[in-house]
Amino acid sequence: MDFFNHIKYVSSNGWENVYSASQHACFPPLIYFMYGFFGLIIPADSIIMYDAGATAPSALLLYVWYCVIVGIIFAITIIKMIQQLDMRRQCRPLFTILTIVASNIFIFRVLERGNSVILACILLMWAMILRSSEKKSHQELALVMIAAAAAVKVYPAVFGLLYIAEKRWKQTVRLIIYGILFFFVPFAFFGGFEGIKLFFLNQLAIQSSSYVTVSSIKSLYMYIASLTGHEGNEIISIVCDVLFFVLATISVFGQRNLWGKVYLIISISILCPLWSGIYTGIYMSLPLIIFLSKADKRVMNYIYAAMFAMIFSLCAADEKISLYISYIPVYVMSLILIIFGLSEVIKQRTIFIHEKTI
Repeated sequence: MDFFNHIKYVSSNGWENVYSASQHACFPPLIYFMYGFFGLIIPADSIIMYDAGATAPSALLLYVWYCVIVGIIFAITIIKMIQQLDMRRQCRPLFTILTIVASNIFIFRVLERGNSVILACILLMWAMILRSSEKKSHQELALVMIAAAAAVKVYPAVFGLLYIAEKRWKQTVRLIIYGILFFFVPFAFFGGFEGIKLFFLNQLAIQSSSYVTVSSIKSLYMYIASLTGHEGNEIISIVCDVLFFVLATISVFGQRNLWGKVYLIISISILCPLWSGIYTGIYMSLPLIIFLSKADKRVMNYIYAAMFAMIFSLCAADEKISLYISYIPVYVMSLILIIFGLSEVIKQRTIFIHEKTI
């Protein structure tokens, strides 16, 4: 599992050589501080690579404590986010927490893999909490949280779109600066310039991997192609990926609701990477909480609620069925929001041109 594998990469090869340990050592260096610390706690021979079942009890106990602590922080963060966003007190914290943690995504994706995606998700939640504060210091800390999340899992860097869509230009510039610092400075401890080169080579190797599932635009195309008896064309899959990215990005600017903006940004970070683990679905917790806190009783919101229920469903009967139940609504909601977003952007553009010609 990811948790033990990355501890092993650091403890067996040293901080300087972590990226030469394996092409799967592909996380940004900031998170390897944590894995390096965990490697000091347990014996080096207590972890068996790619075999969690053969891992020593001391290492398993470490993971249990890690899950307990992170789980408590996750629950507290959800409560804080609801308190900050739900002015009408229509969202029930306990119901929301149970909806998220009693789901396939959390149990059989996040916990089973032990991936650090949950840490990035918590950081993004705190960013959403702090950015809505009137205090300048809190808003600045929100930028730091997003930069730190991107320095843990890279994909959250796309959250900068939210600030661009809201025309917060100065905060966008500072976010980029924080992101560069959080991403590159830790390489001083993890191989320096050679570590940077190896990191990008490892990322290239991982992103070049082909697999057939439904957890990303590329893999979905490959899956559909396999159903028709074809291998699929690599160039077409990349074109589909880029097309989705462009349309979703434009549609962010046309969303009237915050949850819609966040949903499309999350869908970009989940579906656009050529390699996207199914545990990244936990990021959908953010738009879910905002939706439950802000949604009114319009008919369309009931449809969205039903699809969120499918995304966070609990179905352990069959791996493929549970994957379809979780991901089909992700694509459907993305398509709906893209259509609405594009129509709003076109409408705004038409009004702007009309006013300019008068």
